[in-house]
Amino acid sequence: MGPGEGKSTIAVNLAGSFALANKRTVILDCDLRKPRVHSIFNEKRFPGFTDYFIGRASFEEIERKTIVENLSMITAGTIHSQSL
Repeated sequence: MGPGEGKSTIAVNLAGSFALANKRTVILDCDLRKPRVHSIFNEKRFPGFTDYFIGRASFEEIERKTIVENLSMITAGTIHSQSL
């Protein structure tokens, strides 16, 4: 699948379905070229998982609750040249 084909939208909707079924769910945005999950939830992209991997953020800082009960998200984070 390429850009603009709805991968993030499908992933968020699927995660939301699990959360609504009372399953504790975390959606992780691993798209380092065009991260989008943060914008679907109207959140900042950073800190995120790239910041965690390089030691600039703790897990508690990168996991964020959403408006959907049982659904958290971890954004892609700051895009560093070493991330690509």
